[in-house]
Order: sequence, then structure tokens, then C-alpha cells
Amino acid sequence: MPAIPHTPKITLQLIVASILLTCLSGCFGESLCIEYNALPTYDQNNDEAIDYNIQVIGDSILAYHEITCKSVGHHLGLNINEQVLIKPITGARLREINEQYVPPKPNTDYELIIIDGGVNDLIADENPGTPEDIACNCNGTLNHDACLQEVDDITQQMGNIIDEVQATSSATVALIAYYPPEDDQSFVGACFPYIDQLNERYRQLANLDSRVEIIETYGAGFPIIQKTSPLGKDNYHPTPDGSEQLAFLIQQQLEL
Repeated sequence: MPAIPHTPKITLQLIVASILLTCLSGCFGESLCIEYNALPTYDQNNDEAIDYNIQVIGDSILAYHEITCKSVGHHLGLNINEQVLIKPITGARLREINEQYVPPKPNTDYELIIIDGGVNDLIADENPGTPEDIACNCNGTLNHDACLQEVDDITQQMGNIIDEVQATSSATVALIAYYPPEDDQSFVGACFPYIDQLNERYRQLANLDSRVEIIETYGAGFPIIQKTSPLGKDNYHPTPDGSEQLAFLIQQQLEL
């Protein structure tokens, strides 16, 4: 029997990398990373390190399409011609979003902190901790009272994040309202009545503080955010075009 030729490990790695890159190109479209990485950066305190005027923290609505530099933060940076500090993570809850925030270095500051969050806390199917005895689980076995309590808890946690930002920065905080799904066959399922209550709480936070703004994403006169369905019943997260729409709404409402 003839010997089976041995393929060097490095060659196998290159093949796997090539296949992965091909898949990513086909699945996610052409990257904007070259254009984004060419955007201007700033050194506010002359320490030869990049400083940012804008920081984005949050969950998958803001994190989607990061790999191709087509997330909301990337599109916003491209629109205003400067790089943005982009920290959102898919699946993040409020306590994790709080940990994403990077305070400004000495002798630097941000102009704007963009935040979303709360959906993952609402749809969680396990007890998220005090003060709740049971989970809201609004996309499963919904418990109305637990969902109302969760909205209260999320609002308090978001207020704590705002307090932390304001203790370290003079930046404006922009809270992103969640947009509705097309129907209940989506990632958020039947959760939107509670999500909309959360949106209203965020509006109240903005009304009480001149340094907090609410970014509206739906309603009369607003475009329908383009949504993606790569995982069956997703129908909620933004497509690359949807992320661009959200970036435009932020830019438009904050007059950036």
C-alpha cells in the first residue's frame, strides 16, 4: 500500500483559515474594516495612545456585524469620520454592560457614551438574583409580576451605569430605545410589551437628566429597522443595513 502523504500542520491551518475566510465573506458580506481602520484617531493627552470621543457599550443589537466592521459603532464612526471605542458583547446583561465601560484616562474625556441593554435580562429563563424570586422569562413561561419587577430592576441598574459614567466623565449618555419585532416569531418573542415599558423608563431617565438623551428607533416617521434571521426565529437583530440605519438615527438625533 502506498504511503499516505503527510500534510504539514501549518498547511492544514492555512486551509482551515482560507475556508473560514471564504465562509465569512459569503455569510457576512464584504468587510468595511480597511475603511474603518483608516479613520482618524486622537491623542488627547500626548501619551502616544489612541483616545476616543465616543464609546459604545451594550448587547447584541450594537454588537452584531463587528467582525466585518459593520456594527452600529463602526457605521457611526464612518459617518462622522473618526474611530469609536466599541465594546458591546452579544448576550450581555446589564451587570456585564456595566463592566464594559472604560473610564477616560487622566487628562482625557469622552463626548458621548452610547448604551443599550435590558432585553437579555428580560428573556432570561433563570433567576437573575435579588430582588426577584423567579425569572421574567417573557420568551418562555412568562410570569407577568416577575417581568414588571425585572423592568424596575433593569431601570435601576441602568441608572447605576449612568451614575458611574457621570462620576468619571462629562460625556452625554445616549440610551438606545429597542425597536419592535415584526411579529412574535422572533428572538424576543412575546416580550415586546415589557421591552416597551423599559423604553418608557429610559425616556424618563432622559427627561430627568439634561446629560442623558434617548435615541428613538421606531414610531411614526421612522424607518423599519432591517432585521436578520440567520438563526431560525431571530427576526430581530439588525442586518448590516439595519446597523447603518441605527447609526444614522443616532447621528441625526444627536446632530453629530
